[in-house]
Amino acid sequence: MLGDFLTRPFEPGSFDVVVSVATLHHMNAGVMLARMRDLLLSRVGGQFALE
Repeated sequence: MLGDFLTRPFEPGSFDVVVSVATLHHMNAGVMLARMRDLLLSRVGGQFALE
């Protein structure tokens, strides 16, 4: 799947892991981090990795 994760209609909690490599400087950090948090919301043991 290719697309913008900020606008794609994923349901909250639809991911177990979110990994971001070399992207922070390309987006609004607050918006990006909030969206990643929402995608992991309600996932027991959900993981977020930012490099």
